[in-house]
Amino acid sequence: MPRASIQMTYSAFGPTVPLKEAQKIEKETADYLLNSRKLSLIVDLDQTAIHATLDSTVGEWIAEDEAWKEKKVMKMKPPERAEEGEDVSDEIASESEMA
Repeated sequence: MPRASIQMTYSAFGPTVPLKEAQKIEKETADYLLNSRKLSLIVDLDQTAIHATLDSTVGEWIAEDEAWKEKKVMKMKPPERAEEGEDVSDEIASESEMA
């Protein structure tokens, strides 16, 4: 007999079921997987792949990401004010040429 599949998530959007019903469905699913000798493996690979690799390219990617973030932070900072009597016209011109 085919069964309807209800995906239960922690999202507040979508169908909701009473706690008892959710527990019943979860137990039925676990029993089914155990009896059919199947396992569910959930792996979070976001950082695992980065930390487990020996490839130097990953280190370069991390360095590029950090440099990009630092550059973004620098762009968001307000320009420093010159102290009285200090000429900053050359600095302003060179900064606008770089951008």
